[in-house]
Amino acid sequence: MDKKNACLGNCNFEKNCFDACLVEFLEDSDQCPCMAGCEIGCPCSGYDCQPYLTAICQNLYSSYFGFSYVISSSGHFKENRYYTTPASTSYQFLYHAGHSILNGQVYIFGGNQDTKKIVKMDACIFEDTGKRLLSSFYSASASLATLKESSEKIIFCNGHSDSKCESFDGDETVAIAETNVRHNYACMSINEQGRPTIIGGIGTSSVEILETSGWQNSSSHPAGKIYYHTCASVPNGIVTVGGYVSETGNLKNVYLFRNGQWSVVGQMQNYQRHATVIAYDTFFIVFGGIRGYNSVERAEWDGNNVTSTQVINNHDGDCVNPIIFETAPDQCKDFCSENFCYDF
Repeated sequence: MDKKNACLGNCNFEKNCFDACLVEFLEDSDQCPCMAGCEIGCPCSGYDCQPYLTAICQNLYSSYFGFSYVISSSGHFKENRYYTTPASTSYQFLYHAGHSILNGQVYIFGGNQDTKKIVKMDACIFEDTGKRLLSSFYSASASLATLKESSEKIIFCNGHSDSKCESFDGDETVAIAETNVRHNYACMSINEQGRPTIIGGIGTSSVEILETSGWQNSSSHPAGKIYYHTCASVPNGIVTVGGYVSETGNLKNVYLFRNGQWSVVGQMQNYQRHATVIAYDTFFIVFGGIRGYNSVERAEWDGNNVTSTQVINNHDGDCVNPIIFETAPDQCKDFCSENFCYDF
């Protein structure tokens, strides 16, 4: 519509120009979802379909679930969704559990309910794979990232009690090199060379990159001893968002780590702790974690800087690092399991 209005604005009241703008508008409209050029809706070629994301949080105790919803990346659409998990014990099944995508599959790891569990999401059900991590994993204090090589694998570092790290390729877990320092309440992502990079933690500003020879030190985080932050890969680098520094307090700054160097590239509207960030080429979205830091904020990204931000949602929950993954907009909208049925 903006393109049509711009076209009409340049016509100087000439009928032929108006007619040409209308024809161009109708041709472009055919490429919209459910129109002639995109009959079954997104995804389809010829139309830039916005991603839809599922956000899941389970609180500490079963008396309060948290949230489970799907949201469009623009924030204009949001609806509750339903998933089942194995029965809770002393803690809810997903509380403090980490997550990542491996070969297109959503995996869940550890958490208070079972610190070494490996769970795979099948449709609308979280199912235990029967496989186990070597060390306990808590999403608040440990870090993970998916490494895309000839075959994908996930890299984990404990952080909570030691400097041990391991990898999981969907079939087995293998011990790998330990980090040089313990990165407790840190974050990990993949740098522009495709290497796992672990950043900060309580008592350290250290940044380490996993090379074939083991973890190698790189330029420290400029904010200082940063923790409770989140990070994600963007084209040609890694951004860190939010967090806390003992000497200065909560952070709104967005930092970019590129070619071994750090720079401040923008600022968010809200403070964030224990958030989850998901990034695309031209924007990233930060999903807040613990209570008091519950906003969902979208940042536009031009490849070098944050150009604008907007809050697209506020959710009520109290979890660390919410489970976030891309999904179909109607995923788990109508869902039945053995014991119950939801029809949203």
